[in-house]
Amino acid sequence: MSNPRIRTILRDYDFGLVWQASGATNFTDRIGWWYHKPMKLVGADWAGSTFASKTTTFAARAGKMPLKEDRFTPKERFPKCIHVSPLSFARGAALNAVSLSGPGLPFLIQNAGWQDRTDTFWISIMTLAPSREERIEEIRSIVAYLLQHKSRFKGKFGIQLNVSCPNGGLNPKDLIAEVMPMLDILRALGVPVVVKFGIDLSIEAAMEIEKHEVLDGIVIFNTIPWPKLHPAEQVYYFGTTVSPLIAHLGEKFPGGASGAMILERLLKFIPELRKAGFKKHINGGGGILCPHDGLQVLMAGADSISLGSIAMLRPWNLSPTIRFMRKIHAGK
Repeated sequence: MSNPRIRTILRDYDFGLVWQASGATNFTDRIGWWYHKPMKLVGADWAGSTFASKTTTFAARAGKMPLKEDRFTPKERFPKCIHVSPLSFARGAALNAVSLSGPGLPFLIQNAGWQDRTDTFWISIMTLAPSREERIEEIRSIVAYLLQHKSRFKGKFGIQLNVSCPNGGLNPKDLIAEVMPMLDILRALGVPVVVKFGIDLSIEAAMEIEKHEVLDGIVIFNTIPWPKLHPAEQVYYFGTTVSPLIAHLGEKFPGGASGAMILERLLKFIPELRKAGFKKHINGGGGILCPHDGLQVLMAGADSISLGSIAMLRPWNLSPTIRFMRKIHAGK
């Protein structure tokens, strides 16, 4: 393995060494999720990490997680679209099929407080429109709306283009054809752009997408769609070969798995990608549940890491992991 790559600046924006996985602290960390308050009892918080908003579509979307009237907070304390059992918790795994529930970009621009932030952060966007043409047009609408309001932002933001939702229905073979025209459109914003991928990203597709001059880096990996887990993994982490979410959501929404099973895939893929010649920024996340996990991802060739499920599955490790990574950064 190589030495850690400490490259946190994209263009002239410093995003730090530790990023929040999109949605780790909701659409705004001013609200966060209900379990963040009891987390503080074990000394866990997100201080020292870079905020990344929960992924939003342009229009409001019901998804599978009903929201309260504030349009930020889930109606259910334990949403039926998220599954964590004693077994999966013990083994560091969770399952979700939130399916991008959210109030839509215009509402968030007006109410999430993004414009008042003075730090550098990420806005995560996605489209789930049924056709390629409609998806490209939705990205165009997102960019046009952001351009209208960009001058009101006190701090700097970058864009995470999420093409990895396990419930999105995008054929992985179409990644290049989907992403390239979206990057063309995102050029107009003049901000750093990274693309978030799932485990279906191939070395060949990554190398081709890297050629686009608008791309500053990639974020890997998002959750693993349930059908792509090996049956032995399904049983080990969740005790069954039938997704526990099906009972509540139906067979069309088995969800995506997050946690420990992603880390081994990440540690295999990143060195292969670097060996193939990928030079742009790699943010590695998924299954980082302790400081040593984060160090392994850096040593594998990532430039930065993302933390997400650690807050739900190993909250006592959240602050120590962030502090450990920041010490590495300070000692570069």
